[in-house]
Amino acid sequence: VQGDAEPYIKLDYVGNKLFAFKSDNLYVINIGNPSPAGWYLESTHKGMGVMSSGAVFKTDFGLVWANPNGLYAYQTGGGIAELTEDKVLSGYKTDSYGVSSWGKLITTGTIVGYDKKEKEIVVVLDSGSVTNDQSFGGNGADVVVYDLETKSFFFGKNRLLSAGVASNFDYDWNGDLAYASETSDSVTIKAWQSDDQTSTGFVYQTKDFDFGTPSRYKKVYAIYLTYKHSDSNAATNFVKYVQDGGTSFITTNLSNNSLDQATIFEIAKVTFDSPLKCQSIALQLNGPTSNATKLEINDIGIEYRLLPAAKVAAT
Repeated sequence: VQGDAEPYIKLDYVGNKLFAFKSDNLYVINIGNPSPAGWYLESTHKGMGVMSSGAVFKTDFGLVWANPNGLYAYQTGGGIAELTEDKVLSGYKTDSYGVSSWGKLITTGTIVGYDKKEKEIVVVLDSGSVTNDQSFGGNGADVVVYDLETKSFFFGKNRLLSAGVASNFDYDWNGDLAYASETSDSVTIKAWQSDDQTSTGFVYQTKDFDFGTPSRYKKVYAIYLTYKHSDSNAATNFVKYVQDGGTSFITTNLSNNSLDQATIFEIAKVTFDSPLKCQSIALQLNGPTSNATKLEINDIGIEYRLLPAAKVAAT
């Protein structure tokens, strides 16, 4: 492209479109004409370049790629979508809960893959790192996964082979998403595992819910959870909450705050001893201490009432 001296990092195509990735810009070139003389620049996308070739992956529906600005997807016949928009904290900061923003997680070693069987986009944060004992985002085996069916993200700590340098992703003979991991000059071919993993002490945290009316006070009466729980021992103090953008989650003022054994989906109602008056509320769900326990949450509901005459005072 005339006037742009940056080197090309990755070239790939979808149909009659050539995607030319540089470190900052993405150029989409129409190559539908059999003669190169008939090719032309269709669009330019500033800020959609990549830091390495492994950050781009061709899928059965188009392309996916990641950079510090976001996770992107192009679908054949459609446009470019930013999947992280309004779902993951953007920029280069840390939120009030200590979670790093997207820009702080993505590195020059970030690689991207797509599990076509599970319909998941897998982002390995730093494939060149062998660190495996830091908080999330500081380990070579840490991943961020986007589920195309639920349109949701989850963060996975040490989900790849720990303490090994990872290659880029590709598909094996069985169509499974695979990568190579090298440790002490020994190379192992591994398949990405999307199955449920054993873990202890996990924490699930929601966003801050203001119920669409941030300037009004509400009274919150109860929290409903549809769940399955395999352990005969109840999961106690399961729900924590914080109000009005706070960061210290608590269990005070809650009753019936445990999940009994349930082999089919049941509904648990966690009630406030006295209604909670708040502007907004966020929840934490605390996992069981045993990795033999299977716990599944299908949905969460919050019973509340808007206080019609109680507006939040300006400060």
